[in-house]
Amino acid sequence: MRKAMLRTADPFVGTWKVNTAKSELEGLGLKSGAIYCEILGNGIKSGFEGVDIEGKPFRSEWSGKYDGKDYSLKGNPTIDTSAMKKIDMNNIVGVDKKAGKEVARFQYTVSKDGKTLTATGKIIDPKGQEYNVTYVCDKQ
Repeated sequence: MRKAMLRTADPFVGTWKVNTAKSELEGLGLKSGAIYCEILGNGIKSGFEGVDIEGKPFRSEWSGKYDGKDYSLKGNPTIDTSAMKKIDMNNIVGVDKKAGKEVARFQYTVSKDGKTLTATGKIIDPKGQEYNVTYVCDKQ
């Protein structure tokens, strides 16, 4: 029972809605979105879904561990793999790659009260343009 309690204590687990009013989304192509994160065996399953700036729905999904290794990401044509590494209980660094080349790097931070997830980082679009992106998410 103790092991189960520790596993569910992960502050990233849950559903997070992107607060577009508090976010800087240039280059991300996002009109609205939500992130979900759940425990999957001895790892984590995470997804990102929403509507892009053209009004098209999207959904991507990743399953892996917080060990910094590349795991397959499905549903996003600009990303093949994602690697997540937990820095401490409330901070994760993530690196996304396409064909082995880094296309995004983010730090994800859950606030001390557990109500806000902030992702700050850099993306490189398929044309090579770099964007600094911050998206703020509210726990649902």
